[in-house]
Formats: sequence, C-alpha cells, structure tokens
Amino acid sequence: MGEGKRLVVLAHIEDIVSGYNDAPAKQSLIRAGISNEDLELIKCETRHLLESYKTKGQTLLYPEEVFQRVQYKMEFATVGELNKNIAYTNSEYLRHLLELVEAASKGNDTPEKRRTLENLAQYLFSSVEGLYVEPSTKTVPTS
Repeated sequence: MGEGKRLVVLAHIEDIVSGYNDAPAKQSLIRAGISNEDLELIKCETRHLLESYKTKGQTLLYPEEVFQRVQYKMEFATVGELNKNIAYTNSEYLRHLLELVEAASKGNDTPEKRRTLENLAQYLFSSVEGLYVEPSTKTVPTS
C-alpha cells in the first residue's frame, strides 16, 4: 500500500484545498494509521501555502508542493511506508518547476533563481525512496 497511501495523502491535500476537510481521503488515512499530528501538519501547511499564494494573486495547483514541504516533518515510519519501493514524480508539477527555474534564470533576481532551483532539487530528491529533504530555511538579505 506504499504508493497508494502516498496518493491518498495527495488526495487529502486536494480535499483541503477544495474545502472538504472530512472527505474520504482523510478517513482512509486515519484507517491506515496516519497520526493526528501528521494530519494536522498537512492541514496547516496546506492552508499556509494557500494563503501565501492568495496574497500573490496566484492559485495552488499541485498537492505535491505541500507534500514535499511536510514529508520530512511527518513521522519517520509513516513517511518510509508512503515511499516504499517508489520514486514518483508528477510530470506536470515537474514541468511547472522547470518553467519557474527557466523564467528565473532569465532575470536578475538572484534570490528567486536560488529559490526556484532549490524547489526543483528538493522535489526531485524527495521523490527518491529514503530521501527526506528539509526545505531551505536560509534567509536572504534584502538590499
């Protein structure tokens, strides 16, 4: 059930985005043994990212973006089971990340170049079984 459980987590994130907090995906995760702490982490990070996009006038399009932000924080056993025997990427989300890197590389915004490249690297590495990547917390000085 490794890949299945990971996909149910992604479905749960989509449910939160759509406003269906107690949808079947959440119930499936509870039955599969995901902790209340991990469910709360997923909900909080999803809402935080939604608000971040909203303030920029954008829309959260990919549940993988939330998943890659919470994966390293979730209980180790649960995360290990979610990724067992799988290296999974969403080709549309990967294409989106590549487009962001390409767009940033054409400009002079060095922090944006770094951020987009780090997001791409984090997603790729977190797609490999056994690798759990913590997002960068480095602050960039403003000039």
